[in-house]
Amino acid sequence: MNLTGIVANLPGSWDLGSFLQNATNTLKTWGGFVIILIGVVMIIVSVYQIAKGLMSQGKGQPPNWAVTIILLILGGAFMVGGFPFVSNIASGGKTTIDQLGNGGGTILPYLFMK
Repeated sequence: MNLTGIVANLPGSWDLGSFLQNATNTLKTWGGFVIILIGVVMIIVSVYQIAKGLMSQGKGQPPNWAVTIILLILGGAFMVGGFPFVSNIASGGKTTIDQLGNGGGTILPYLFMK
């Protein structure tokens, strides 16, 4: 059996398109795990700030409650949503930029109304 026969019998395809598609899927998965980890860290920090602020009894500098609540909400969204959550936000931004760049149609007239 020659080398061509061996390569032809290997499972999966070895073309550039399949390689890039597999790499993209793998990076999306890893990126999702990183986003989930960031969400967990955000929740831990917010819970720590809430506990510290409630237990300080007015001593020292209080935490910024708005930032603490935003950390808690975004951390929960990152932890539950992962990569699809961030991807949906990015696609919404892309839609807005496309509408602004293509003559506006719906958004651009509102920007210059007074």
